[in-house]
Amino acid sequence: MSAALITMLRTLARLSRSVQSHLALTAFLAASAAIFSYNLISAEGTSSTVIELWASSVAVLMPLLASLIGMDVWSEERRTGMIDLLLSTCVRERSLVIGKFLGVFCILFFALLLSCALTILSLVYYAPQALSELRLFSLVSSFAALLMQCVFWSAAVTAVSAFFTHAAASFCTCAILFAALPRALWLSLMAFSPSGRSAYGDFPLDAHVQ
Repeated sequence: MSAALITMLRTLARLSRSVQSHLALTAFLAASAAIFSYNLISAEGTSSTVIELWASSVAVLMPLLASLIGMDVWSEERRTGMIDLLLSTCVRERSLVIGKFLGVFCILFFALLLSCALTILSLVYYAPQALSELRLFSLVSSFAALLMQCVFWSAAVTAVSAFFTHAAASFCTCAILFAALPRALWLSLMAFSPSGRSAYGDFPLDAHVQ
C-alpha cells in the first residue's frame, strides 16, 4: 500500500471521527437545502432548471465546507509535532500532500453525493412535478463541474492549512480568501456598475456549474 493511500485513509479516519466534520456536513446539507428551496421558489416562471438551482446552491457553500473540513489536516500535525516525525521518515513529502488532499476531497465528494441524493428524494416526495424537467446529461455535467471545484477547494485548503498551527486561523484565512472576499468583490462590482448584473452575469463559479 502506497504512502499516499495510507495518508488518505488516516486522514479520512480522523475526519470521520471528528465532531467538527459531522457538524460541518450537517450544516452544509441544511444550508444548501434552504438555499435551494429559496431559489426554487424565486425561480418560478423563469427558465432555470432544477439542476441549475441545486448546483448553484451547493457551489455557494462548497468553499466554506472545504475550509471547515480541511482546516486542520496539516495544522494539527504542526501543533502536535507529528509533522517533524513524518518529514523525518523515508516517505516523500509529495505522497503526504497527495494523501491529505485526497482525504479532504473524498469528504467533499461524499457531501456532494449526499446533497444530490437528498435533493432528488425530497423532490420525489414533495414536488414530483419538478422532476419532469430533470435531464441526466444536465445532472452529470453539473455534478462534474462541482467535482472540479471540489478538487480546487481541496487543494487550496490543504495548502493553506500547512501555514498555520491553529485550525481556527486556517479556517478564517480560507473562508475570507475563498468565500467572503471573491463574492464581496463581485457584489461590489455589480453594485457600482450602471448596468449591474446584466453586464457581468452570474458569479463565475455559479455560472460554471449551470
